[in-house]
Amino acid sequence: MGWVLAGIAAALLMVLPAGSGHAEDDAALRAELLRSMRQGYAEAGPGAPNLLDLLSDRFPADLDTLMNTVVAAYKAQRPPDEVKTAVARTFVTIQARDGDRILSAPDADLAAVIATQADIVRTVGEGDGALCKALVSSGPAMAAPTPEIGRLFLARLHQILTAIADGRDRPVPARAMQDQDYRDFALAAQQRGTDIKAWSVLAADEMAGAKPGDVCRALRSTYEAALAAEGDLGGRIRADMAHDLLVTDLETYRPALEK
Repeated sequence: MGWVLAGIAAALLMVLPAGSGHAEDDAALRAELLRSMRQGYAEAGPGAPNLLDLLSDRFPADLDTLMNTVVAAYKAQRPPDEVKTAVARTFVTIQARDGDRILSAPDADLAAVIATQADIVRTVGEGDGALCKALVSSGPAMAAPTPEIGRLFLARLHQILTAIADGRDRPVPARAMQDQDYRDFALAAQQRGTDIKAWSVLAADEMAGAKPGDVCRALRSTYEAALAAEGDLGGRIRADMAHDLLVTDLETYRPALEK
């Protein structure tokens, strides 16, 4: 995500001479800055869903808070990195505050999140398979190694935020994991022909010595099994996996912010 945040921040420098304040009022300046941010977003992430549009539609109060920060930073001629951090903080705040609503999201939303995560694993594995280990160790805030993977990261975040909003606005009964759910999930996957023994490389005590290709295959197999899981069990598994992809600490985004 860092390259998109950098694109947004850089675009702000093109709006007006720094700190000129020639807009008629803060509302006009805000509108011009938001227009520039949208343009920077589009240029930095062509083909990716626009997170600013999503904020406007589903989280308008959070967008207001972000834009108040951006206007103040612009008028004070603060460094672009502050804008990058403010944008990232907005996404983290939503996930930390409302993330549990993903447990009440429609199953189609959860499936979209997991399908994109499977695409990320596939794309990473086709490039540098060693990065599959980073997907496990660094989680959803791993800095994107290529623009293609970056676009997938943005798509995943868009889907996560959409699931949170839908869990708030049109919820289904909240899903709660039961003690035997992952055991039952693995057995059902095995019955469908999945080699669940290959998943063992994802265990913490196996990861260090595992071959990168084995980790990639195990990750992809796990997410594909989650997509294939049926009934209430499948819904609970997808909800739990989607919840695990939330980023609720700004420091987790530090590698992306520093790119």
